[in-house]
Amino acid sequence: MTCAPRNAQGGFVLVAAVFLIVVLAGIIVFAARIGETQERSADYTLLELRAFAAADAGIEYGANLAKHGTCTGSAINVPAPALAGFTVQVTCTGPTLHTLTSGMYESWQLDAFAWSGTYGRPDYVAHSVRRIVKNSPPLSEQ
Repeated sequence: MTCAPRNAQGGFVLVAAVFLIVVLAGIIVFAARIGETQERSADYTLLELRAFAAADAGIEYGANLAKHGTCTGSAINVPAPALAGFTVQVTCTGPTLHTLTSGMYESWQLDAFAWSGTYGRPDYVAHSVRRIVKNSPPLSEQ
């Protein structure tokens, strides 16, 4: 019994097809990972913006307390349902008295720290803001 000679290029198509499938699978996995990374990045950016807004709301809360003379040196937890998921702590320092030609005014240093999640976990985000508020008259009246 004699065997017919095999085509020397018959296995090349199979190797090329397997190589093409592997390359395409790698590209698909790479694209999926890039998409997932971009989605996580967008989620974290949104969390950072919410943390900044929560800290800024804490500053406004502290400024309101200072305006009404109830801003003390202790830390205050801001009770705001709109900041769901965030804890905001505001610390007031002051008042500090200042003298102008038109009279005296007071200033307070407000520090707000807003955070959400557990430190060390991927969902943790925090932001701090420091502002000086004062009850001085506008510059045109000084």
